[in-house]
Amino acid sequence: MKKTIMSMFAFILILPLHSGMAQDLGTDNSSANILSLPLFLNKAISHDPSFPVLLSDELYLKFQKDLLLPAGDIVLGVSAQYDLFLPLEENQDGVTPWEGSISLSKLFPSSGTKVEAAYSNSLFSTGSGAYHRSSAGVMVSQPIVQNAFGVLTRMQENKIEIDENIVRYRVVEAYEEYMASLIEIYIEWYLVTENAGIARNNLKHNRDLATLVMRKRRYGIARPEDVYRMELEVIQSQESLEELESQLLHFENKIRRLTGIAQENGIIPEKPTMVISAASPNTAESILQKSRTFRILKDAEKSAAVNLDIAGRSILPEVNLFMGYKAIGRDYNIQDRTENAYAGVSGQYNFGHAKENADEEIKGIDLKRARLETRRTLFNLEIYASELESAIRLQETHIARAKDRLSLSEKILAAETNNYSIGKKSLNDLILARKSVETARYDIVNMEMSRQILILERQKTLDLLVDKIQR
Repeated sequence: MKKTIMSMFAFILILPLHSGMAQDLGTDNSSANILSLPLFLNKAISHDPSFPVLLSDELYLKFQKDLLLPAGDIVLGVSAQYDLFLPLEENQDGVTPWEGSISLSKLFPSSGTKVEAAYSNSLFSTGSGAYHRSSAGVMVSQPIVQNAFGVLTRMQENKIEIDENIVRYRVVEAYEEYMASLIEIYIEWYLVTENAGIARNNLKHNRDLATLVMRKRRYGIARPEDVYRMELEVIQSQESLEELESQLLHFENKIRRLTGIAQENGIIPEKPTMVISAASPNTAESILQKSRTFRILKDAEKSAAVNLDIAGRSILPEVNLFMGYKAIGRDYNIQDRTENAYAGVSGQYNFGHAKENADEEIKGIDLKRARLETRRTLFNLEIYASELESAIRLQETHIARAKDRLSLSEKILAAETNNYSIGKKSLNDLILARKSVETARYDIVNMEMSRQILILERQKTLDLLVDKIQR
């Protein structure tokens, strides 16, 4: 299980990740340790008790063929029968007739052939005494129509293998959903951390500006309302920071629960940077044609087609050829035996087939629905992936605009700070300029993380987040 977990982690296709050299989480409380995204995922997979449940469906697979296919075991059969004639007569001399038999049989599922060997012994009593009659023989039977030479069994085996592949793909899909949820938690944690840092920086600047305004007030330069205004700005900054720090504490506790990192170990995230791994000329349509979702849908079609074939063969009559050898004689060792070889045919046929015909029609409908479901699902996924790509490009444009706004706002803030210091501009102008910088910084962080979420959703939609479970 541990090997599977680690190999699954190795196939997360979200590279390149801006991870650098992540520190090991030690016990040093003097500074926080960077918990990179790969390290977070590794620790979460190893520690989270819900993760092994994702693999549980795969544990059943190795038993499916033994459970659903005809058994090829050697079967031992034993029987014994005693006959007591009532009322007892004196000329029976207390002898009770009996008969017994033993047999061994084996079915070869791949060909449908059945081989059986049997031995029987009977005790007969007469008025003059008792004697044993024994027989031994072997018989081979072979179906030639419904399960001709094991074709029906092979169909069933093929269907089981197809269904097993679907289950394995579903396990990988469940793992992908799990990984996406972890990555999303990490992105939200980073977002709150960055926003808290911006709020902390804003509080510091507002306190510094409040100190400056109070100093100006003592010299009669600033007005009383300017002092009140800055006190209000400081309170609002404190409230904003307290709200973000509360959210940050919530995420840190969640991260610690997922990873098992001790409370005394300080942790901070680093910026997760994912790229569209299909940034090649490949379109969403061409990617989906090779995706895990496409393989699941196609396997579902194959499974439905095999079900239809099985239903069609179930209408055919059950016909078996058989041949054998038999020896009959007296005593246990079959003395004075007579031998004979035989061959023949046996079968049965249902002239109604109402149930079988209905089942075949239903299986035909299932196949049509599976094919329609493939077309419908791929069509919807192509549209959704295209919408995500458009949203990612739009978000990139918004980020570029926000960075331009931040650059211009910082220049305006520098000018307004200088103008306020020499009395050319009011405090309100300086506060507005500072808020413009603050808003731009929040916007950039929020937009960048929104873009990461969109990329994550696109990777998951196109089955690019997790490739496979490597054995």
